[in-house]
Amino acid sequence: MLSEKYKFNKILKSPFNQYADIFFYYKYFSQQYHFSDHSNLHAGENSKDENYHALVWTIFRIMDVISMQLNLLSKEEKFSELIKALQMQIESCLSSEN
Repeated sequence: MLSEKYKFNKILKSPFNQYADIFFYYKYFSQQYHFSDHSNLHAGENSKDENYHALVWTIFRIMDVISMQLNLLSKEEKFSELIKALQMQIESCLSSEN
């Protein structure tokens, strides 16, 4: 059985280490079985904000993966530019929450 620390350190040593935070988002969403008002009560008063923050960053990282896949399929820059524009909008969601 591999520990979570071992898995994370393996990611940090890989060529994709700049995307290591994806591991945290995966663990975050896979460990909480059901997001509801009741489960949020047990998680703490700021859990809705934490859920929102994690969800937005997860979407941001999913777009990174989509961009990588599009770059493999096509050398046209227009796809990357569209995704970067969407990612800027996503980042503004986080800055507007404060």
